[in-house]
Amino acid sequence: MTELLYPNQSSEVPAAIIANIIEIKETPKGSALILDKSPFYPEGGGQPADQGTIGNSKVTDVQWVDDLVYHYVDHLPNERENLNCVVDWERRMDMTQQHNGQHILSALLFRDYDAKTVGFHLSETYTTIDIDQKLELADIEKIEKSVMTAISMGLKVQAIYPSDDELKELPLRKQPKVDEGIRVVVIEGLDHSPCGGTHPNSTSEVMGLKITKYENYKGGTRLEFVCGMRYIDYIQKQFRILEQLTKRLSAPLDQVLEQIEKKEQQLNDIKGQNIALTDELLQLEIDRWLEKMEDDMELGSFTPLYIYQYEMRSLDHLKRLSQKFTEVQDKVGLLLLSKNETQTQLILARPKTQTLIDCKTLFAEAQKKFSLKGGGAPHSVQGSLSDPEQTDELIEYIEALLV
Repeated sequence: MTELLYPNQSSEVPAAIIANIIEIKETPKGSALILDKSPFYPEGGGQPADQGTIGNSKVTDVQWVDDLVYHYVDHLPNERENLNCVVDWERRMDMTQQHNGQHILSALLFRDYDAKTVGFHLSETYTTIDIDQKLELADIEKIEKSVMTAISMGLKVQAIYPSDDELKELPLRKQPKVDEGIRVVVIEGLDHSPCGGTHPNSTSEVMGLKITKYENYKGGTRLEFVCGMRYIDYIQKQFRILEQLTKRLSAPLDQVLEQIEKKEQQLNDIKGQNIALTDELLQLEIDRWLEKMEDDMELGSFTPLYIYQYEMRSLDHLKRLSQKFTEVQDKVGLLLLSKNETQTQLILARPKTQTLIDCKTLFAEAQKKFSLKGGGAPHSVQGSLSDPEQTDELIEYIEALLV
């Protein structure tokens, strides 16, 4: 068995631990070392495993496997005895801050809102807890202040191993998941919680906590938050964004939202004007096609499909053109194509009452020769040609199918 040293380590960076390899396990995940003693935290209780080095080998993961602690390494160390074991302490401290921050947050949610923590996830970038009560923004802001107060008070944090009788007397926030060797993390005057994870000596080492996201989840609330250096990074990032906003909007911070609302209204006005102008242009184009159709009918040169090719037109523009034209007449269909650098988008449509063209069948025939994606119904097909250089060839092919 490996003697685990992490439960009794303080948050101060320790000297390297000297350990020996008892056994080497070859697994699908790679080589795993069994040590006589270890400073590394094996993944568990929602907290990721430590990383670091054993001799000249990099520790990539630490896991419990059949009551043994597997230290997965990128390669086997040169020696098997008297190996320096060094924990990546910056990463360990990050995880410690997040984990203790979770204890503080969960304890205050339980105290002030009778909210039980029913889920916990700690990752490399964020931490979440799930509670069984619904919270509003005012609740979130209030609980953040309570957490920051607890952090600033520098409450003592310690791990104890109570006897069975002592355990019964403790005001546990949650019940332990094991029956023996129970470790309880105590935050002075605030919380008693069974936990095997890493924690600091004082709440002040958590530095700060910010709830970055909250949402309804399974009848309760999921809270996402950051602590420690993640908290500092988050605040600095938000400050940089706000600083840029105030500069671009030429407005003080307390007027940023007002200025954004004004800009949104201006943008909506411009969009409305653009839609009106686009509709006018669409109508002019449709009127031109209708005139052409009448001229073709008089001259006896009727064709059941008009084909028009554009450059850099949006698919939405093509759709609106085809819909408007096929709604105002019942004789002529349209093949509209828009070519850009990477593909050619197309709409093939006809009036529903016109049966001279089966758009779906025509498109399927073209797919046999060209790299076309899409589909639709007999009266309307939407698609794209993956090679825009074949656009003219595709048009010629479809024209030949109509003859």
